[in-house]
Amino acid sequence: MVSPLLALQTEQVRTFETEFKLKAVAVNSSHGGCSPEIVKALKAGEYQILLISPELLLSKHFVDNLLRDKTFILLILAVVVDEAHVVSHWGAGFRKKYGELGMVRAFLRRDTPIVAMSATLSPRVRKDVLSKLEFDDNNYVFVNIGNDRPNVALVARAIEHPQETYIDLNFIIPENTANAEDIPLTLIYADNIPKSTSVIDHLETLLPPNLRSLGLMRPFSAAFPHDYRSTLLDAFKKGVVRVMVCTDAAGMQRHLSAATFATQPF
Repeated sequence: MVSPLLALQTEQVRTFETEFKLKAVAVNSSHGGCSPEIVKALKAGEYQILLISPELLLSKHFVDNLLRDKTFILLILAVVVDEAHVVSHWGAGFRKKYGELGMVRAFLRRDTPIVAMSATLSPRVRKDVLSKLEFDDNNYVFVNIGNDRPNVALVARAIEHPQETYIDLNFIIPENTANAEDIPLTLIYADNIPKSTSVIDHLETLLPPNLRSLGLMRPFSAAFPHDYRSTLLDAFKKGVVRVMVCTDAAGMQRHLSAATFATQPF
């Protein structure tokens, strides 16, 4: 499975193993990379699920040691591209290897399915993804189950104050907040880490003195260390952290259903 973020790969490994009882491994820099031990284990078929980035999948080391190995190729039942919209969004510049993923077909058996999955695949993006992943226009199956969720409501609110004041986010901290539990679990999306910090600094001023500096609001981004991200996600799910101000990294996380609000004011 091609997965875009280290934090997402780690969560997916946990999900496959705990919920589906499948042995999974994430091959990335946080777990020692494509070490000789991992190469040996993958060739031996010790794992049922492999989580990997496009950069590592198409690296010379991975290609030479695994994709060119006929025994390993016979073990591949399917290639799944998760969050497939990033093939189009990122493949042209930010992460060019996404735009080159189609070349992996040259190493696979002809009957190996390639599955592209996304919840945000507009017709234009879908066309671009099909092209970059080298799908046959006349020989693929498109399944659209929709993204309507009865427990999710979309609301647009006009920004009434200068954006850099963040006053329009004041609704997140209820008036007369006395305890941490009074603050709804909230995801706020920001363009970058500096803006995340500014948002947190502003919201902290709305808290009573006894709740300030307790870490109830924390930034989340792929730029932070793996241990920090993992600990923060667990704390948010448990309600210890009430507000995460994050970049796209958290938007690709699963099992954040406890959140009451998700807002992007920028």
